[in-house]
Amino acid sequence: MELISFEKNTMKTIKDNVKLRGIITKINGLKGEEVNMENEGLSAMDFINIYDKSFKKTVVGRNNNYLKINDKWYKLDSRSSKNFENIFNQYN
Repeated sequence: MELISFEKNTMKTIKDNVKLRGIITKINGLKGEEVNMENEGLSAMDFINIYDKSFKKTVVGRNNNYLKINDKWYKLDSRSSKNFENIFNQYN
């Protein structure tokens, strides 16, 4: 798993199984509704790249209260947005 913050210009690779489970649990707990959105006008996003055992990558990106998983956008509630931010504060 990789945590990438373009705003802070940082990237951290996480391989520890306990940390990975914690991050995945937090991501699975995020709540939001699917929205149609364009990429235009977005500021620097934070990304989490998740790789499975066959190295297939799932990209999870957040910009303010919007979450992008691969090519779908979701509007997060404020609690979920804060929880995503806390992943970076705790592990990056």
